Amino acid sequence: MQRHRLHVVVPQRGDTGPQHLVIPACLVVTLKDGLVARVDEYLDSSQIAPLFQR
Repeated sequence: MQRHRLHVVVPQRGDTGPQHLVIPACLVVTLKDGLVARVDEYLDSSQIAPLFQR
């Protein structure tokens, strides 16, 4: 497991300037027989909401 922060810049829309977001995230890597079998990344959904606003 790795915890990190994802830094995102949302381009300018209309009269608003670019928006800078810092999103807490967690990366979970599952191993099978010593090899990576799966990678899952989880983001704080409340922090990514501005990406989906019109």
